Amino acid sequence: MAITGNSVEDSNLMNVTDVGFSMGLHGCDITRENSAIVLLEDNFTSLIEAIMWGREIHDAVRKLIMF
Repeated sequence: MAITGNSVEDSNLMNVTDVGFSMGLHGCDITRENSAIVLLEDNFTSLIEAIMWGREIHDAVRKLIMF
């Protein structure tokens, strides 16, 4: 499970989820510290690109291990 957040209330949820995304520019410091991935731009297209890159890397590593 993944969550995005940028406020103090979201920081507690970052510890519970598998992956936590926080917004870098307007996000709270506590949320940035508790999240796994900090987006440098406050833009959801960056979030989509990060997910796509993560999937590509995961697939490449899985194929390498199977090889």
